[in-house]
Amino acid sequence: MDVAACVAKNMRDKRRALGYTQRELGERLGYSEKAISKWESGGALPPSAVLPSLADVLGVGLDELFSHTGEPLYYLGIDGGATKTDFVLTDREGNVVHRYLGASTNPADLGVDVACERLREGIRLVCNGVSPRCISVFAGISGGLTGDAKERIRACLEGMGFARVDNGSDAQSIVAAGLGKRDGISVIVGTGSVAFVQKDGELHRIGGFGYLFDEGGNGYAIGRDAITETLWREQLGEDVGLLGSLVLKRAGTPTALEALGRFYEGGKREIASYAPCVIAAYEQGDETAAGILERNMACVARLIRLGREYLASENVPVVLVGGLMKRADVLLPMIERRLGGEGNPHISVYDRPAVRGALLLAGMPEQGMKEDNVGC
Repeated sequence: MDVAACVAKNMRDKRRALGYTQRELGERLGYSEKAISKWESGGALPPSAVLPSLADVLGVGLDELFSHTGEPLYYLGIDGGATKTDFVLTDREGNVVHRYLGASTNPADLGVDVACERLREGIRLVCNGVSPRCISVFAGISGGLTGDAKERIRACLEGMGFARVDNGSDAQSIVAAGLGKRDGISVIVGTGSVAFVQKDGELHRIGGFGYLFDEGGNGYAIGRDAITETLWREQLGEDVGLLGSLVLKRAGTPTALEALGRFYEGGKREIASYAPCVIAAYEQGDETAAGILERNMACVARLIRLGREYLASENVPVVLVGGLMKRADVLLPMIERRLGGEGNPHISVYDRPAVRGALLLAGMPEQGMKEDNVGC
């Protein structure tokens, strides 16, 4: 149907530019005015046998007859996170046509060739017969700016014949999802943490040096602090307390020391999985857990302050996103207190799919986006 719509528009535009009526075009091709009207309405494609003659009469090549040069009929947003890739295809009105959730496409972990293979497969499944010629696509991929990944992923997408192509990192999708085109600050608070300042359409990064160098303010740091506290209490022969008991319950070992090898083997994601233990202990009144959370949320507040200094304004939107913000009820008040108050109207939490941002970057008008259709 979309291919027919592309051909219909090109036929109509070229015929009008040449000054032909539908009847005159039909006479030149040996078809009725009714047939031309049907083709130009997108109701059907011209028969393959007549396509070369149609292109000749209109003075175009076959490629130009099938090309889409106007506004896209569809938008494809691809959000490739660390563990999964979300593909969403919408029409101009923001209605979701197809959605597909696939495996990670991170080229830093998989290699660019495997990442591109997975992207092609996901695109094939989500497009499901819709021609790329009528689609504008943005692919925001975790690791998508590593080395030559951006250029190679772009070449992969361009090779599929999309009307428009752009690609970058998944952070761009997240920022666009929360801020749209507004100037402001987006802080990602997940396994790691980083802030992006958006100013005049350009992104500026603050922090995000990786788990070896970040001060804190993320799931890894919170989980690490909880495990470290438990290890030291064991070392000193002290009671591990409520927080320590929750850490040991999750580890499934009598002591944290016995789980040390697993912590190292599991790496940052394994350690970050202990962050909920800290929140659970805090909610039961554990002072050690409160100290860990307050210290880490101070790091998030610092990112916001630095972003505000960059924008030279306190009154800019700040959007918090990421896995830890699922417990914004606990963490947001701590951040706001560090910024000098609570209930700050400029700070909000974005908890919808980041693929919405990828759709916006693909060109989907913000006013046309039906959020209820894009996610959950």
